[in-house]
Amino acid sequence: LDQPAERQLALVRTVLPDATRVGVLFGPATATLESALEGAAANAGVRLVGQRLTTANDLPQALERVLRSADVLIALPDPLVSSPTAARAILLGSYRYQRPVFAYSQAYVDAGALAAVFSTPADIAAELVAWLDGSTTPLRLPAVRAPRSFDIAINRQVARALNLDIGDETALLDALRAGERP
Repeated sequence: LDQPAERQLALVRTVLPDATRVGVLFGPATATLESALEGAAANAGVRLVGQRLTTANDLPQALERVLRSADVLIALPDPLVSSPTAARAILLGSYRYQRPVFAYSQAYVDAGALAAVFSTPADIAAELVAWLDGSTTPLRLPAVRAPRSFDIAINRQVARALNLDIGDETALLDALRAGERP
């Protein structure tokens, strides 16, 4: 589920180049990502509007503060802010404020997020097989890194509801991949 902050922000900038304020709700499991997201946001030329939550009761107020201040919301895979109840509140709130949600899975897009960048289990398995095939010391694990293979999903119905003109998925994906090439 974890995609690099740079990739998540690149998706936002590719889909909505005029977005300048990116909202994020940080739960206990994702609080450590805040500094990485702030750095990636600065490099992408956007301002991060973050709110930390410690309990589910914090969600309504934190969500409202973020949606009032941000152009878009990035949903992170944190158990506190990605539970079905929290996801429903986030999607309903974002629709009320007319703020698109960028997520981390196809299922989230199917539920009402505008877009997501994600790696499928098949992507991860293929990378693992490639590593095993090329490894001379199979007992030694590689350093933790983001998946190289990824895909995107766009919810065209949400785009129409928000009056957004979103480009072709293939062209958007090609642009994201091109931006990651050295």
